[in-house]
Amino acid sequence: MELFYALAPAYWGQGLATEAAGAAVDWGFANLAVREIQAFTRREHAASRWVLEKLGLRHLGETDRYYGETLAAYGVPRPE
Repeated sequence: MELFYALAPAYWGQGLATEAAGAAVDWGFANLAVREIQAFTRREHAASRWVLEKLGLRHLGETDRYYGETLAAYGVPRPE
């Protein structure tokens, strides 16, 4: 499962991405038979990286496998 979120700049800095993404991660593990949830962001998007890390996703490195550009890859395994 891949986590994706996007907000208009007018809504940045209000905690909305953290709240929504956290709910999506919780829902995914509670309702889907997935082993891991992944997310990708541009390397220079410090705020998005912070959101992912705050939610417990760990930085897995960089990849150019998706979306035609090099992205920072994050993932979190299913809680035991």
